[in-house]
Amino acid sequence: DLVTCPAPENQDLVITAHSNGSEQRISLWRMEGVAEREHSPESATPLPPAPSKMPELLQLGVPVPLSDTRAVLWNTVLPEQVTTVHRESVRVWQLSHGAAASSAAESGHASPPDDERVFGCGRWDPHHAHALALGCGCGLIT
Repeated sequence: DLVTCPAPENQDLVITAHSNGSEQRISLWRMEGVAEREHSPESATPLPPAPSKMPELLQLGVPVPLSDTRAVLWNTVLPEQVTTVHRESVRVWQLSHGAAASSAAESGHASPPDDERVFGCGRWDPHHAHALALGCGCGLIT
């Protein structure tokens, strides 16, 4: 998964769910130079920027088993809020961004309503800041 920040002032932030082959991690990265390219006189020229390594700002949570992460959801109404959906848990993270650093604090956690079901997907309501829908088993939880 690759999810970009919906807030224009943080358009240089992306979150990825990635694997090293034995576990999955979720990381927040900064794409250096995005804001400068948007406001430069050369931005009218459709030349792609030179590839560069993105600095990893932080990791959300601990590593999880392969295929455990189902989705990373950035709240479009409250862009400082990110949700990670895993097979057996959903976690809500509150992000704080500074000029050079970022931090995250877990602000909520939920498990499937019974032991036999797992989360499969999720989606923030683009019109309501606190409305999250989760696919669980054959049902929908809001």
